[in-house]
Amino acid sequence: MPKNVPYAHYRIDSPECTFSETTRRAYRMTDARSGKSVWIPRSCAIIDPPNDMGRRDMYIPMWLLRTKSAPPEHLREGEYLGIVELVI
Repeated sequence: MPKNVPYAHYRIDSPECTFSETTRRAYRMTDARSGKSVWIPRSCAIIDPPNDMGRRDMYIPMWLLRTKSAPPEHLREGEYLGIVELVI
């Protein structure tokens, strides 16, 4: 049964140039408060195809950020646009 799940919504350039460090399995974002790395598994992130300006929307589930104690508005790589509900 589909349900709404809250996601943090970011606008990014292409993943290859937005994230300073990536692996095959994760993106690295930086917590602006502490400077620590927050690794986001690629399997959890949703990245839309590029829009007409070449930028993409990326969605990270809020449950993941809660387990990492990282408020979404403090994560740097990407422009934070707020919380959205996606149906999964």
